[in-house]
Amino acid sequence: MLGLWLAAGFAQAATPYEERLGAGGGWRPPVVGRGDAVSAYESGRFATALRLLKPFAEAGDPDAQLKAGRILGGLGEMGVGAERVPKDSGAAALWLGRSARGGNAAAMREYGRAAELGEGMPKDLVLAFRSYAGAAQKLPEGEGKAAALADALRLKPEAARYAAQFPAGDRQAQSLAAALRWTEGAAQASGVTSATGPELRR
Repeated sequence: MLGLWLAAGFAQAATPYEERLGAGGGWRPPVVGRGDAVSAYESGRFATALRLLKPFAEAGDPDAQLKAGRILGGLGEMGVGAERVPKDSGAAALWLGRSARGGNAAAMREYGRAAELGEGMPKDLVLAFRSYAGAAQKLPEGEGKAAALADALRLKPEAARYAAQFPAGDRQAQSLAAALRWTEGAAQASGVTSATGPELRR
């Protein structure tokens, strides 16, 4: 009897959230699991994914914030029918920024791109440099690390000009100078050169 109950539970957990909602004469799960949101996202059900991800994103989950940002940044337009989500660059930048501040390296790179292009936010090349450099420091090899480093290196002159405006000892200038030194050293150590302009990477 216990075996049948466990098997039924596993089968139910494997079905999509919407199907479970109507199954069993109106049975509703007490709590929507994060797995439901991720499953909807990975299967391209973007309207459902965004709805299910939102509580996790609002609670501060950097991965949920990244996924929400990607959906609103244009990925959601690839959904089919009712699962399509119109692009909202401002909301996408907001979620990507929250995820980046939460330490998500992939979000740092995408937020840097939004800042560089002025997509959904004011164009800010220094913020873009910081975001790219932060992503390059955190990303593992082979997962966009070299590309993020190349992006940071490309914006290094702009960041250096900005840092030069501050008096010696200024905390913001010191932080930026440290990022500039790291970028230069990491680029030399890995043989990375600056990337092409963002218009070529769209």
